[in-house]
Amino acid sequence: MSYSRWGDSPWYTFYSDSGAMEKENQVMSCWYGLDQFVDWTYIEILKLLADSPNEKICQIYNCTRAEGYELIGYMGLFISDVESGIYS
Repeated sequence: MSYSRWGDSPWYTFYSDSGAMEKENQVMSCWYGLDQFVDWTYIEILKLLADSPNEKICQIYNCTRAEGYELIGYMGLFISDVESGIYS
């Protein structure tokens, strides 16, 4: 499932099938261009969102604050999907 695609967004974000069965190990791929991408686990995203997420996202991806907030929104959708069991 894709949460955003290049075109209307600087992000390409999508669920990445890691083969994990536990929700803690579900993976979201977040690409900012072809050379800046991170595969985040559910647990890593929860930790990121709990502590100054926009600042950290901007440092990791070298993106603008607005782009960082956009990614936080997509991460929230991923967390909701994992918690609802959509990927189990």
